[in-house]
Amino acid sequence: MTEPKRRKKPLSPVRPPYRWLVWTLVLPLAGLLMVLLYSRYVSNKPATRREIVAKKESSGAPQNDSKSEANRPTQNTAVKGRVPPKGDGSDRRIALILDDAGFQEAPVRELAEMRIPLSFAILPNAPNARRIAELVNDRGFEVLCHLPLEPMGTAVSPGAGAITTAMGDAEILELATRSIRSIPHAVGVNNHMGSRATADRRTMRQVLTAVRQTGTYFVDSRTTASSVGEAMAHELSVRTASRDVFLDDDDSIESVRRQLRLLVTLAEKRGSAIGIGHLYPSTIRVLREELPAIRKRGFEFVLASELVK
Repeated sequence: MTEPKRRKKPLSPVRPPYRWLVWTLVLPLAGLLMVLLYSRYVSNKPATRREIVAKKESSGAPQNDSKSEANRPTQNTAVKGRVPPKGDGSDRRIALILDDAGFQEAPVRELAEMRIPLSFAILPNAPNARRIAELVNDRGFEVLCHLPLEPMGTAVSPGAGAITTAMGDAEILELATRSIRSIPHAVGVNNHMGSRATADRRTMRQVLTAVRQTGTYFVDSRTTASSVGEAMAHELSVRTASRDVFLDDDDSIESVRRQLRLLVTLAEKRGSAIGIGHLYPSTIRVLREELPAIRKRGFEFVLASELVK
């Protein structure tokens, strides 16, 4: 008998040597490479507006928000929505206007000792208007005509020579021109009172025509939210701006200091801000105490003419 043939066992497939290298080295390296590529993609991806705003808020960097509010507050609150002259939020410039000058020299001399740029608005009907204007100019400060305009109601009076809405066009134009030219070295105009007059388009058209003809600029004190002064000044191509904060409607030390800090905050946020105060003892004290420290923080005090456009 012949021996039965044995079936040959099928050959097992050849397995690559060092199979463990694939699992322990190659796959982890491939995963790391994918992570690096994804990280690079994320870092180069443009940031969204929300991400940019969040980053600024967390870093404390000043922001420039161009959105304006429909209703502007009046009196001693800030005026929101005013477009800053340069608009980049990095200037941090502050202009201070001191109203109702033209009576005593002492307050002007006291503020002059600080050597910080200030603008003084001088009343044409003040007894020492011309002398104070010369003093302000000699000390290197800026002179404005503090033009008396008709207020709302009869509880307070703007004084002699005030422009009213009952006057005719020619009378308003002539009186405004004469008042501005009566103040030596006046380069600008802002309104004294005027809640009724600044809300009247006909009256303000004649006032701002006088401003344009005298080559001065106009700062709207905004004693009323209904004022058309700044908007009409733009219509007539008059350089203009409006105040942001009243410093001393309440002339207590605490209130003036609080309002000044609000002004600084607005200047930091928008790049510039205009404050209006008076030559009250409390206001002068706060300015003398606070302005040097504010300037050391990097804020620049400028004349009002530098913030009009």
